[in-house]
Amino acid sequence: MAESAAAQRRGAILVAASAAAFGALPIFARMAYDEGVDLYGVLVPRFVIGAAVLGLVALWRGAAFPRGRPLAAVAAMGAVGYTGQSFLYFTALKHADASLVALLLYSYPFLVALLAAAFLRERLDGARVVALLLASGGLALTIGGRHCSALGVALGLEVGEHPIPVR
Repeated sequence: MAESAAAQRRGAILVAASAAAFGALPIFARMAYDEGVDLYGVLVPRFVIGAAVLGLVALWRGAAFPRGRPLAAVAAMGAVGYTGQSFLYFTALKHADASLVALLLYSYPFLVALLAAAFLRERLDGARVVALLLASGGLALTIGGRHCSALGVALGLEVGEHPIPVR
């Protein structure tokens, strides 16, 4: 039982550290851009350091390296999915405030509901429509008046910098 409580505490600390790091990420990226660092100067060190840390953790745990189809899937998720998403996210930070890009995350419920209605034939009843309109109105009021470009908003809507748990 004590081992379980310690594991839960450790997990909570790791989640808090991850949230703090991801929350600070756009601020540090913006500072780097203001100092003249380009997009690749921000992304390459991030991925190199991340790969080194993950490699050390995998070695420490004795994890087996994937082979065949699982390796191809993991490589595609990283090389195409996460790298592409990061590229769009950091490009959005060049064209809009970091706070705006972060706030655009809250448009996802609206977008998901519309896509589910369009492609999965889910019904948008009156209560859902009202909730989506209120949430979107609040988002518009929060975002309104910020310095940004249409490109920054479009790129910010495309992606959100959040870790996706893979099991």
